[in-house]
Amino acid sequence: MLAISLFYFVFKLFNYFFAKLTFIQGLNLSLAKRNITSSSSIGPLILTTLGIGISLLLTILTIAGSFQNLIQKSVDTKAPDFFFIGIDQSLKQDFQDFVMDADPLSDLVVVPIATAKIQLINNVDPRTYIDRQNPSYWVIQEERRISWVDEPASNNPIVEGQWWEDNPSDQMYISFDHDAAQDLGIQINDKITLSIYGREITGIVKNFRDVDYADFTINFAMLLNTNYAQAIPHEYLATVKLSKQNNFQEYELLKQFPNISSIKIASYAQKIMEAIIDSNTMRKDFLGLEIAKLKPNKVGVYRLAMKEGSDNIRESSMQGIMKRVKAKGIPMIIYEPLIKEEKFFNSPVYTDLEQFKKDSDLILCNRNSSELSDVQDKIFTRDIFQQD
Repeated sequence: MLAISLFYFVFKLFNYFFAKLTFIQGLNLSLAKRNITSSSSIGPLILTTLGIGISLLLTILTIAGSFQNLIQKSVDTKAPDFFFIGIDQSLKQDFQDFVMDADPLSDLVVVPIATAKIQLINNVDPRTYIDRQNPSYWVIQEERRISWVDEPASNNPIVEGQWWEDNPSDQMYISFDHDAAQDLGIQINDKITLSIYGREITGIVKNFRDVDYADFTINFAMLLNTNYAQAIPHEYLATVKLSKQNNFQEYELLKQFPNISSIKIASYAQKIMEAIIDSNTMRKDFLGLEIAKLKPNKVGVYRLAMKEGSDNIRESSMQGIMKRVKAKGIPMIIYEPLIKEEKFFNSPVYTDLEQFKKDSDLILCNRNSSELSDVQDKIFTRDIFQQD
């Protein structure tokens, strides 16, 4: 807004001084002066509008560029150059020797990994009481990778509880992601039962770590105490931050260790940036096409707000889907009690829900609702579990 206001006042100042000029000669220049300075001309309006548009475009490009630079900076300063997956226990030492011989100054991190699934929290299946929309539901949804280390990494500081000092071999201790623990209602000294390769083992939560998954380094939601975990069947995961990228022969490494898989982080970081930019557009394009395939005569939009209790209708992503549907020539109507106007985005706004349901051949909604229980055959939604 500051950039737009600044452009507007600079233009008005330019317009004022330009009108004072008396030495302009020639028909073309005289016409240009008249069109720019005349109060009855639409020239100033057009130029101001174009200028504001350019300012907005430059602002958007600046934000987008800054966002990409932020990701790239994170990749350059924090992320390793390579991930190596599937390192067998018998090959660990040979793998380490190869990397260090190729680049003695590289930062090589090798950690054990195993697979586990949370079965119980305090003897209760968490999937019976934790909502699927919980931001940390992914931790309990399916099997996850776990690991164990002697000390927490510098980018995984302990924020609650204490790192284990006794480190017993007959009792499993668990270090848990702090944010995930908060979301899932897990407390220090709670008991978590893990299924590890078909065997159920109960451990005690000893501490919470601040885990930053965005830094491209090795991170786990759960870490175990080493003396207990070392008996678990496992393989190794490695990251390498090279000092001389051009001298590292990735091909030679994979030739010598054909069962090890490598991931070059720079390549994936670029894909992530592209995916962030493209994902929302692709999703809206896809939904618009899917709705058009159903050939409805009229599409109703039930509530623009993205989540229960939200009032962000002006920033709703539903508007992007509406644009695509309307571009196919399909009329749209809206039921949104938060809108007081008769029309929104040139579509009629209904206050009578029953009439809205009657007039809609297809009802598009972010979340399903008991208010729509009698028209489920008309519903088009991503909310397949009927949960916000």
